[in-house]
Amino acid sequence: MLVFQNEGKPFGIEDEENFKKFIEAYVECNINKSKENLIEIVYDYKDHKIWLAKLAVRPGHILTEYKNLPEKLISCKETFPKLFEYYKNVIIPAMRNTLHVLNRLNYSSRKLKFEELTDRLKSAIINSKISLQEKIVKFLKIVNNDKNSKIFHKLDMFQMQDILCNGNILKIGNIQNIEEEFYIERKFVKIIPNNNSDNDKYINSNEFLSLPHIRAQAEQSKLIMISDKAGYGKTTTLKNLCKELKNSYPEYFVFYVDLKSRIEIYEKYEKTFLNIAQDKDHTKIKPILLSF
Repeated sequence: MLVFQNEGKPFGIEDEENFKKFIEAYVECNINKSKENLIEIVYDYKDHKIWLAKLAVRPGHILTEYKNLPEKLISCKETFPKLFEYYKNVIIPAMRNTLHVLNRLNYSSRKLKFEELTDRLKSAIINSKISLQEKIVKFLKIVNNDKNSKIFHKLDMFQMQDILCNGNILKIGNIQNIEEEFYIERKFVKIIPNNNSDNDKYINSNEFLSLPHIRAQAEQSKLIMISDKAGYGKTTTLKNLCKELKNSYPEYFVFYVDLKSRIEIYEKYEKTFLNIAQDKDHTKIKPILLSF
């Protein structure tokens, strides 16, 4: 799994050439499986998804099992020539390249850079999962398929080691000065007045608002409220809104104020906020916010 980073399959995710070659070996082994027990047991597993991974390690198993039985080894190689050829020409070289780099990751006193990795290890990192803005996504998704994105070159040796050796999900905020450069779009449901009921003054509409819609509203309204649970992207959306507005209107000052750091103001108006929440009349909060 470490070498190819493809759920145990003995070829890279985008490696169509070696995929075809190994499938040919797989078919050949399936046809002749009854001639060798170490091959036959691969196809006895109930979970077909692991057959490719199990078959990939069989040549090594056979070489170890029959190292003192040359006639048996020759017979296996003649019966499954495509499998042994693939093991020799693809798997062994890939393992050597990978182990060489991983040894440097583990023991080198000099910091290893992303551009020094083999193409296979670069691909493994590019296709690994990361945590960004409370979402689990692939690296490749946030860089829009740009494999040369500067984000990869900002990874330090220990972060690459954590991905390649431990399979951990990297938190993007741990990469210096990088989180603000990426944004996973959120969509919010627009709340509208309910004119048909005295119980609920506001109801959900069928209209979903993304960042462009919120920006359009911000250019027309003095006050916009975004409300949701923790981790759903409110802060991230507002930070990106500030950035877009500043880029469009560089002559204006755009401020981002973290109200959590102004807790004394909340405490001053706590009862008022609670009354507004119970009354569900959000219009009453406007004069309070303007008084800050």
